[in-house]
Amino acid sequence: LAALPAPHIHAPWAAPADVLQAAGVALGVTYPARIVTEGVAAARARNDQGSVAAARALHASEWVDGQGYDLVVAPKGSTTSLDGCKMVVFTRPVYRQQFLEAHSKPRRARATAAVTGGAEGDQGPVVNGEVEDGAGNHEHNAEESDGDE
Repeated sequence: LAALPAPHIHAPWAAPADVLQAAGVALGVTYPARIVTEGVAAARARNDQGSVAAARALHASEWVDGQGYDLVVAPKGSTTSLDGCKMVVFTRPVYRQQFLEAHSKPRRARATAAVTGGAEGDQGPVVNGEVEDGAGNHEHNAEESDGDE
């Protein structure tokens, strides 16, 4: 690769054929063919994204704030005022969006999720315009009421 122009050193397989030929590089002959293909790289990225989404779904109530940002505990000495406390960190927009979409269900959908083991903070079932809080208590909800009380 010594004769290959600098912009192509780290990805010779992406170099134009005439550049490879001028540098005396023949992929698979004088230089090994690429092992990781675009398909494998894309599958790996999808798997990584799926793993992150699964982990966030499992721990969202504790480690994701209401706007979809991840929370971490600031190590001692890392901040002037938040040592040992949870703090918001930058989170990829795609993960924030997934969180917000999953947690902005309509009220009846949230009620159903709570009955079927939905996420913490979801409302209980709606009964005659009242929402059960999981402890058997009911709170009146005028927008859910059908008016025949």
